[in-house]
Amino acid sequence: MFDRLRKLFTGKEEGVEPSAAKHSRLAGEQDAAFHQLNSLAPLSGLVPDKLEDSKPAGKEPPKSFVCREAVLNHEQRVAGYEFRLNKSKRNRIRHSADTIHRLYDEVLIRNVLRMNIDRLLGHRIAFIPVSMYSLGNLLIEQLPAHNTVLVLECSEEMTADLCKDAHIFLPRLQELQRLGFRIGLSNYSERAEMQPFLDLAEYVLIDVSDRPLPDITTEVNAISRNAFSKKLVAQDIDSLEMLQVCKKLPFAFFQGAFVTRREKWEKPRTDTGRLKVLEIMNQVRRNAEIPEIAALFRQDPVLSYKILRYINSPAGGLLNPASTLEQALLILGRQQLYRWLTLLLFVSGNVEELDAALMENALVRARLTELLGAEKVGASNKDDLFVTGMFSLLDVLLRTPMEQALENLKLPEAVTQALIAHEGPYSPYLELAIACEEFDAKKIAHISRLLDLDVDRVNINHIEALVWAQNLDSGPG
Repeated sequence: MFDRLRKLFTGKEEGVEPSAAKHSRLAGEQDAAFHQLNSLAPLSGLVPDKLEDSKPAGKEPPKSFVCREAVLNHEQRVAGYEFRLNKSKRNRIRHSADTIHRLYDEVLIRNVLRMNIDRLLGHRIAFIPVSMYSLGNLLIEQLPAHNTVLVLECSEEMTADLCKDAHIFLPRLQELQRLGFRIGLSNYSERAEMQPFLDLAEYVLIDVSDRPLPDITTEVNAISRNAFSKKLVAQDIDSLEMLQVCKKLPFAFFQGAFVTRREKWEKPRTDTGRLKVLEIMNQVRRNAEIPEIAALFRQDPVLSYKILRYINSPAGGLLNPASTLEQALLILGRQQLYRWLTLLLFVSGNVEELDAALMENALVRARLTELLGAEKVGASNKDDLFVTGMFSLLDVLLRTPMEQALENLKLPEAVTQALIAHEGPYSPYLELAIACEEFDAKKIAHISRLLDLDVDRVNINHIEALVWAQNLDSGPG
């Protein structure tokens, strides 16, 4: 059985000649796609001789970037991540030869493993797409089974092969499930032959981008009709309006770029809690005396309680708890106080459902901006880099243009330049952090080169920022 499985997955079935159609799929534009992927993570034994011989010489392999997009639960908190190399690249190979699918999957899995995914995930779930042709790849078993969902991607061609060879693929999926992996399905089609795979799956992912609501509802109803208790994931939600539509359907998870989307806001979002935080931040920035800052805290009992609870938390390691606001402010120091207030701005006042996810995104951006520029701008300006990254989403939080969001804040000129004019010494580091967030490989390589930063180092900094943000408590209050 497993010898047959190995042959099927590697495409080396004895006595079976590849069809002319399969040969043609490996030709032409497929050669270029194969070389690009194979240069990222070469697969010994899977490279056709004619392709290996024609591989361009003397070209440095391009760097690979793993896309990581947050998956939110119904409470709009980050429940996991979807990992992929690049959506457009995945779409381009959808109808490619099985060899290219295996190569794509191996590149993705190798890079995810390099990210030290256990440390990155914590208690969260990883959704990792794999084609049916890669199920026999033993690298899969190096992934953390307890919180990995293997998403079986099925194009029309692969679905036909999947159903035809169900006696091969089902036992392997069942084996992976016994190892602790969870199974997901994407591109589900309502066919009787797919029922065993739907029964095995715990998650079903539905792409909602650029699709009319009746089509989405039809697919949801088809899944519900053929299986019970499946966890539905809405993929590629591109607006807050679409998020609200999906929340009315039986989706359990939501993924897309809607968290940081800048839309046409009807009115600014302000409240007394945030206004008080902004007032204190300005007093800290102008080096007001500690008693003066403490007096502002006393005007808001909730803020006073939050800073005392924060400074006296077990993580603070104080032998003698701070009993007054003045003591707390002295212990914390001005720089740390300003950072704490920056975080507090995202969780003060009337907290809404997306605020937690927005704050985590801002934290990753802030930490990454700081890490990228720390050596070049000097230790004294590290906090300004952090604030630049954190406030780059302030307009989204307050639902107002950036100029208006910053008008009540007394910020250093370099920070304001980066946030409004997208220029100045901090701007390139913020732009690079945003490029990492958006997985724009060309832009990452270009800005890294301009800043004389090693791309691998940028990748590492990105992962460090992700882990740092996740390891923070749910908020400063």
